[in-house]
Amino acid sequence: MVTSEIEINTDWKLKKELFEKYLSELPESSVKVNLGCGKVVLKGFINVDFYGNNYDIKCDMNITPYPFKDNSVDFILCDHSLEHIKEQELFWEEVYRILKPGAKIMIGVPHCKNTKGAYCTFGHRAFFHEDCIDSITRNNKDSSVKNNFKLIEKMVARGRFMKWQKREILWVVEKSKCEVKECLIQI
Repeated sequence: MVTSEIEINTDWKLKKELFEKYLSELPESSVKVNLGCGKVVLKGFINVDFYGNNYDIKCDMNITPYPFKDNSVDFILCDHSLEHIKEQELFWEEVYRILKPGAKIMIGVPHCKNTKGAYCTFGHRAFFHEDCIDSITRNNKDSSVKNNFKLIEKMVARGRFMKWQKREILWVVEKSKCEVKECLIQI
């Protein structure tokens, strides 16, 4: 297995800075998962994928449960993998199950208006607008996912030369530090 430095593969400076910020907040002994790693293998992460041979754990993210114990993961990177998942709700339920309370997942997806990135492959099963993440966050009564997440960051990268062109969406979502029933009592 080829291992790179802990570095996200991007030319988007803010994305790289955000990734490094969240990594720097974690203790060294943290369990970090690169879910759907593809060719980007990160040192210090458990690299998970189904295709190729650059992973530590082979896992089809369309099949649950994922090979992690409940409340066992401190940080997940899921960069340009979510759009390949067939059932988004099952993905979010698994992420909720494996994240520790207060742990975060950082997700990058192509923006739905980025016709080259979002629509150019048959492997893309879903297309995203920057506001679709709101449907799974805390206090959303219309959520299709029963779990309790909090949106920490939401950013959209735009084209370098065509500033109007939305290219990529970045979300950082946190698993609530309390169970849904407990949080509802506190509100």
